[in-house]
Amino acid sequence: MWVMWVVLLAGSTSVARAEPLWAMGRPTTQAGDEATAQTFHELVRDRLRARLQVRIVELQEPCAEIQCVRSAAAPHGAEVAAQVSLKRLGAKFIASLTAVEVASGALRFSDSMSTQTVEELDVVAERLVGGLASGSATAESAELGTVTDEEERAPRRRDGRVAFLLGLQGVVPVQGYASKLGGGGPEIGVWFEGTNFALAPTIGLRFDLTRNDDEYFHVPIEVQGAYLFSRGDIAPLLGLGVGMHYLHEEVHVTSSVGEILVSESTDVIEDTVWGFSSFIRAGVLFLRTYDASLLLAVDYALTVADFEERSTEQAVRLTLDLLLGGS
Repeated sequence: MWVMWVVLLAGSTSVARAEPLWAMGRPTTQAGDEATAQTFHELVRDRLRARLQVRIVELQEPCAEIQCVRSAAAPHGAEVAAQVSLKRLGAKFIASLTAVEVASGALRFSDSMSTQTVEELDVVAERLVGGLASGSATAESAELGTVTDEEERAPRRRDGRVAFLLGLQGVVPVQGYASKLGGGGPEIGVWFEGTNFALAPTIGLRFDLTRNDDEYFHVPIEVQGAYLFSRGDIAPLLGLGVGMHYLHEEVHVTSSVGEILVSESTDVIEDTVWGFSSFIRAGVLFLRTYDASLLLAVDYALTVADFEERSTEQAVRLTLDLLLGGS
């Protein structure tokens, strides 16, 4: 049994040694905000440990500059020296995080964010550490749930939303649609969006866009649900939808009678029916954290109805939707 404990202890010790060692200097702040600055320092420290899997040594030397922190970190064998600051500008808090390589003094990261409230300092800490981890500016690391009120007024959003949907849809028929006529039309609806899921009831108009004598006119009433794979500004999605369609179609059919004396006649097959539709969707939602977003999607749709000559029609649909609203 003691052999097992020795092996486990040795393994845990080697894992701990494998974690990089960072050093954090004491936070800098203005008079009167020391407690708030210390809390922000601890928020950043805990997120650095969790996100970057590093060990952190707390330095006690009073340093106002990052190079002083770097010098104090060297005797501890730290690889990176980091320091946070929290300052006031009127009613606004300006928080910053700076990190440098101890050995070379090279700047690894330096950025700042502002917020109007103390309650949002945890969001600021998450964003700054996320920027350090990804090597990008904090403005590029915005996600739903990590957008501050100030950014929301800029006009980024904090959470899910209800938006007005205005779009266009093109139709590339595979079967039916008055004998495979290309078409399209507008649609309107409401877009209900949560953190990872969206739901959108829509109503539209679709008609052929050719000069052929054949024609169709559809009124689709549909509901779609989609899973969003990202909380950032570019969010791929996959979804399913169902609906009811009012369908009016006219197809001109020419028939021939006789072998020597051929007689031709033209008949019109006219359908005015209601049908049930279902479709699958793949797309991308652009500018997701903004109040105005753009959705590009491709659907494969199947409609079942009691047509005179068939029971189904199928099409590939191309969708471009503008989503307006962020609350």
